[in-house]
Amino acid sequence: MFKKVFSAILVLFVCCSASIVIFSQAEQSPVEENRTDAETAFDLRNAQTATADAEYLEWLLGAPDEILSSSTAQLLEFFLASSFMGQQIYSCSSTTNSTESDFSCHKAFRELVLREDLVQALEDYAEGILNGSKRSELEKAKFEKLLAHPFVKSLLFDSESTAADHPNLQSIYNCL
Repeated sequence: MFKKVFSAILVLFVCCSASIVIFSQAEQSPVEENRTDAETAFDLRNAQTATADAEYLEWLLGAPDEILSSSTAQLLEFFLASSFMGQQIYSCSSTTNSTESDFSCHKAFRELVLREDLVQALEDYAEGILNGSKRSELEKAKFEKLLAHPFVKSLLFDSESTAADHPNLQSIYNCL
């Protein structure tokens, strides 16, 4: 019994001593002139990361001019195949409640919503999903995510002829 109590007190003493040493070192802030090379290198890496983040965002949210000026079908394909859309799918797949995505930050989406033939391009893409030429579940999930966007929904259902003129879109919406 004595050995157990002594061991417990010894462990407690060692932990308290280590805590005192750690906290006393944490309170000492290094003076700017006494910075080590490792600390300076760390700050330089952080500055480079900030630059890389801007480049990453341009890559993630941007679209080449030739894509932006291409056909609506090609623009739709580009947007759905983008890493941005993949990120939208994977970020929401682990949550039980569906969260509304904001696509307005993506250049291709902003261009898509300006196109007069967007509904027809969506109908053609839906036909590809239904007839099996778009076989990937990921392609289907990305397309469904796009169709669930409030602007796209309103674009499709504000007109009375949508159901009759676009049966493939209607079939996919019925499955959502």
